[in-house]
This record gives sequence, C-alpha cells and structure tokens, in this order.
Amino acid sequence: MKHNKLIPLTLFLPLMLTSCNIFGITIKTPAHMKKVPNKEQVIAALGERYSISFIAGSYNNGTDGGEVHEEANVHLVVSPDKIYSDIVSDEQSGEAYIRKEEDKWYQYTDTNDDDKFDHREALDDDYQYDYAAIAYVALGGTEAVMYDTEEIVEYQSRNCTKYVGTFAWNGMGVNFSYTQTSIFDNETGICLKHVLTVSGNADEQFDCTAFLEVNEIVTDDTEVNSLLASYDARIELA
Repeated sequence: MKHNKLIPLTLFLPLMLTSCNIFGITIKTPAHMKKVPNKEQVIAALGERYSISFIAGSYNNGTDGGEVHEEANVHLVVSPDKIYSDIVSDEQSGEAYIRKEEDKWYQYTDTNDDDKFDHREALDDDYQYDYAAIAYVALGGTEAVMYDTEEIVEYQSRNCTKYVGTFAWNGMGVNFSYTQTSIFDNETGICLKHVLTVSGNADEQFDCTAFLEVNEIVTDDTEVNSLLASYDARIELA
C-alpha cells in the first residue's frame, strides 16, 4: 500500500463538507459526529475493579487473500492494588501480575511456563499504573467518531448503539473509500468494537482493515475479586 498520497489527503477529510466537488475532486464525509468518552470517563465508567478482554489487529486483503498482518488477544484485570495483564499474539506472548504491597509495587512473572508466578521484581518507587492500555477501549485517544447511521443493537449481551460512517475521495489520481463501524455500550459509554476498512487506489490497489473487538467485560466486584484471588494462588516463589 502506498502512503505518500493517501495519508496527506485523509487528513483533510474531517475539514470538508458532507458532500462536495472542488476542482473536479469529489469528497464525502459522514453527516454526524459523536464525542467519545475520554480516558478519565472510561475509567470512571468501568469502576475501580474490572476485567476486560479484547482482540486487536489489522489485515491487508490483497490479491493473495485475507492475510493477517497483526493480531493480539489482550486480557486486563484491574483493581487499585492488583493488575493482571495477558497479551498473546503471533509475534510474542506474555503475562504479568502486579501487586501493591506495603505501598510498593511488585511484578510477578512465570519464568518456566508451569503456570506459577515464580519470580518477583520490585518496581520503581514512583511507579504508577499507566491506564494508557485502556485507550484501546476509548478508540486510542480519538475525540469523536463521525457517522451516517446509528442503530440500537445487542453486542456481547449488552445493550449498545452501532454507528457507521463512510468517507470517500475521488480525484488527484486517488480513489478510495473509508468506512468506520463503532459499537458503544449504552451503560458505560465505552466503545466495545471499532472497525476501519479502507479500499481504493493510490498508485496501486489496496484493501485493508484494522479492528478492535471486546470479547468480554466484567464490572462485578465479586467476579473480579475472584479472578484476582486465582492469580494470588498462582504465586509460588522459588
């Protein structure tokens, strides 16, 4: 995929009218805009204790079919004094368990793949849990999504609203369309699914997709505490 033409042009799309023709260039942008919760609002909506699992990745659907360029499964369990993370991808995988003990944070890892956390490492004295990972759920810091249609749907057994919007550009040797589909949980306001699909021609034909999809979200304190207790039980230092 050639980026030299496509990326500079896409930067101008949000500034354009919903549909217009300028100097022979046809441009279309979605008609409506929805503001996305910021990081603090997402954290507040999830509460102090939550478990969330999601998959994120990108595809390049070229002449050789739907090749997966990158895909990762992520599981986070968060509380004020315990954080579990597990990331599995084609390139690498790993898990870690972080606990706050007497006002100091320690990281536990499994060094020999026996399902036991057998190594403990003290983190820096000024360590603070970085909620940046939650930015995935908040569309990576995007402030708003633009859309043409909205629809009440059920997703992951939750009451949600789906927004679909399409950008299009035809001119200056570039012809492409860009569709984004976002599903927001009506209870918490966070994005549970976000899919970007781009296809067209910019020096060469391209067809690619990037996505994030939440598989499970748990905000019940009892369930989350039970998960955290299971990680405590796996600690067995050498």
